[in-house]
Order: sequence, then structure tokens, then C-alpha cells
Amino acid sequence: MTKKFTMQDIAEIANVSKSAVSIAINQNSGISEDTRKKILKIANELGYEKSSSNLSFEKKLRTVNFFMAVEDIQQNNFFFLRDAVEKKGKQLGINISFKLLPENKLIYQTEAICHKPSIFLATNFSSKLVKILQAKFKYCVFLDINLATIAANFVAMDNFQEAYSIVEYFYKKGCRKVGYLGARTLNGNFAERRYGFNSAISDFNLSFSSSDFIVGSLSNEVIDSQEIAQIRKMRALDAFLCESNCQALRLTKELQILNLSVPNDVIVVEFTNLLDSKYWFLNTAKNQYFLDRMLNQAISQLQNMINAVNWRPQRSLVSWELTFS
Repeated sequence: MTKKFTMQDIAEIANVSKSAVSIAINQNSGISEDTRKKILKIANELGYEKSSSNLSFEKKLRTVNFFMAVEDIQQNNFFFLRDAVEKKGKQLGINISFKLLPENKLIYQTEAICHKPSIFLATNFSSKLVKILQAKFKYCVFLDINLATIAANFVAMDNFQEAYSIVEYFYKKGCRKVGYLGARTLNGNFAERRYGFNSAISDFNLSFSSSDFIVGSLSNEVIDSQEIAQIRKMRALDAFLCESNCQALRLTKELQILNLSVPNDVIVVEFTNLLDSKYWFLNTAKNQYFLDRMLNQAISQLQNMINAVNWRPQRSLVSWELTFS
């Protein structure tokens, strides 16, 4: 019969007190980081598991910091995001503190390791910033971002799946020639969308070329002359996929000037963006769905993280089921 190791066994091997082992395993403060790592390494090697009698002593997530960069704040989306985050905290019995900090201060104001569980709305965070924050925050989850080259705790929309399903929707509606209005700057979400879009275009054998791709402002309500000229060249297309609500509205207005009816003559669909500075309310249901599911997952990961003996980074994707009608 395999021996079940106890805290006392770990204490003897690590040459520390039993109380130090308890502190390390239950993720409490009171010992050095080196001692903590040493104890957890031994516990992991021995295959130590908490007994059922100790389960009641597991730490419960009670407070969480929710960080949002000031650069991402817009009047319209701020109140929606803040209210949704605070509502989720009340539902789960967790005190979620909504904090606004510029990206540069997120780096420089955290000299020491922060042990308070934290969620970052990291849509536009760079790989460098994610790595720095990951090193400074012991328990952290990055929301609305999924960087394939970094091992971190990510919770994001399944942008590939959303783009793919929209193109599938176009196909089932009889569309065969498709256009794309993209952003001038590319973040991780946009890159995944374009990957999903291109994969679906190939799988459903739809017509799409470089001339059917427009790059423009995500938030400017006024369409520029260059964009007008490109849209007029693309007037024979059956459908357009837009990176933001504002782009979709600009496109729709221009198509109407060309005497094309949306959606009867041309179908226009926009992606979901939590940081859409304008017209986010046009996708309120989807925004609420995604944010609620992502917060649930992020908080679940933080809860597991603070109790894990040997946590490994986890990435989770939230999908949206597009109904074909």
C-alpha cells in the first residue's frame, strides 16, 4: 500500500517546522519565498495531498483587484465594465476593487511581489508588459487576451471561433464574395480573428483577395476619402466583416449612399469588443455574455491558484454560439 505522506514528513525532510509546512501549503504569509519554494517542491515530489479533514482550512478567495489601464478608458465602456465587475463580485461574495492605473505605473508602482489576487483587463497589453506583471503579481489572470508565446493565466474570447462562425454564417446566407474592415494596429485578438477568417474563407471556398481588405480607424465616425474609394471598388461584395461597431456604421452609411440595402443587398457584421469606445451598447448582450463568462473563469482560476501546491499557467477561451436564421 502506497504511503500517504504527512506535513510532519515534509517538515523532517525540509528541516523546517510543521507550522512552516502548513503556512507554505495553505499559501499564507510568514515564511521566506525560498523556504516556501523548498517546501512545495518536496510536497510535490512526495505526492502530498491534503486530507479531507484539512479541506476546511483551504483559503477562500475574498478580495480581488481588477486593473484597467487608463489608456483604455472611454466614457461609454467604463461604466459598463465597472458595474459588471462589481455586480459579479457581489454575486460571488467577493470584494472586487476596480482600479485605474496607466500601463507605465502598473510596472513602476509594484516594486515588491504582490500577493493579492488580481485580474488585468489586458486587451492591448504587450508581451513585455504581461511578463513584467506576471513576475510582480503572484496570483494574476489576464483578461481578454491570449498570447500564444507566453505561459500565463489567460482568459479570452475565442476570437478564431467567432470569426470562423461569422464566415460560415455568410456562406449559409448565400454570400460568396466577402470583404474585411480591419484595424490599423494589430493586437492578439485581431490577429486571431484574421486567422479564423482566412481559415473559413479557405474551407468554404469563398472569394477574398487583398483588394477586399480595408484598414481604417476603429472609432472615427467620419469616413475618409481613401476609405470611400476602397468601399466603392468593393460594392459588388456580398458581405463585410468589421473589426468594430464604428467601422460597421461607417460602412453601412456609405453602402446606403451607393443605394445598397443592409442586410438585404449586403450583410455587415461586426466583432465583439469590450473596449469599443463607442457604440458598445449595440452589442450589449454579447458584451455582457463574454464579460460574465470570462470573469467567472478568471475568478475560478484565482481560487484554484491560491490553494494549489504547484500551479501551472492555464489559458481558457470563451466561445459564442452564432445562431443561423
